[in-house]
Amino acid sequence: MAEELNYKGYRLLVSPVGKGWRAMIFPPGSPSALPESPATLEKSLKEAIIVEAKRIVDARLKHKVEEAAAYQVIVLLSSIGVRALPRPPRSVCATLVVQSRSSIDRASGPF
Repeated sequence: MAEELNYKGYRLLVSPVGKGWRAMIFPPGSPSALPESPATLEKSLKEAIIVEAKRIVDARLKHKVEEAAAYQVIVLLSSIGVRALPRPPRSVCATLVVQSRSSIDRASGPF
């Protein structure tokens, strides 16, 4: 029998599979589960697969926050006259966010 949980807006559908468990992760409003939804056929605790599913959701949400922060940095730079550059690859955006946060933490006064 499947159990449905809600975690940070994502729907987790936990069901037995073989001797183990499957946790299908559905993003908000999506009828399709994420391909990285965890499952194990080996004997395991249901709670372990739920913890893994929550870790996957947290990682996806963290990535979305980092992308949004990178976009805000680009908007901020363009508002002070820095010319727009071509959009860098996602990995560069994540690095930009980390570097920008460090700079902002050290900055004093208005930008």
